[in-house]
Amino acid sequence: VNNLIEFRGELYGTGYDSLTFETYLARWNGTDFCEIQNKNDTVQLAGSANSFCLFEDQIVVSAKFKTKSGNTFNLAAWDGTFWHSFGNGIINSDVITAMTVYKGELYVNGLYKNSPPNPYLHLSRWDGKSWKPAGIGKGSALFNGNNAIGISDMVVYKDQLYITGGFDSINHKFSRGMARWDGTSWSNVALGIADPVDDSQPWWHNMIVFQDSLYV
Repeated sequence: VNNLIEFRGELYGTGYDSLTFETYLARWNGTDFCEIQNKNDTVQLAGSANSFCLFEDQIVVSAKFKTKSGNTFNLAAWDGTFWHSFGNGIINSDVITAMTVYKGELYVNGLYKNSPPNPYLHLSRWDGKSWKPAGIGKGSALFNGNNAIGISDMVVYKDQLYITGGFDSINHKFSRGMARWDGTSWSNVALGIADPVDDSQPWWHNMIVFQDSLYV
């Protein structure tokens, strides 16, 4: 099992079956996980899931999906009965690393091109009707030196969206491994955070809010 999430009072997980070599979304029945993939669905899961998130009473899953016509994309939603395409899917994506909901919009991070309308590097938001940039547009992104770097985790804390990853600048401004978004603009978090072993590599993977504090 790779990931776990509660949905409508039930526990769901994604995983990989080593006997059938298939990936799946499964529901816990109290004893074991039971596959819920419906082979008659128009949209089917066809690759291992990287992350998922609850949004508008659906589980939005980043994975490889395919339609009966053979089209593939990287984002779909499970409504409790069937898979559905979500947000026109996302194409040309090697990996989607993080998703979260902030101020009623779904934020999705990855190295990808949205389909449609325009390519956004790293981070986009879905408002229920269309994709929008989230202040990190093409040519104005997260960098470590001269290399574009992705986001490893996103958490909402005190009405702001915090991100962390292996970057040392955001939109060409210093922001070491951590930044925050207020819905309009990005800012750094104090002096950022650094690896205690290798100060040149600001890479942090996970965050969680616990007892009104943000842990990284």
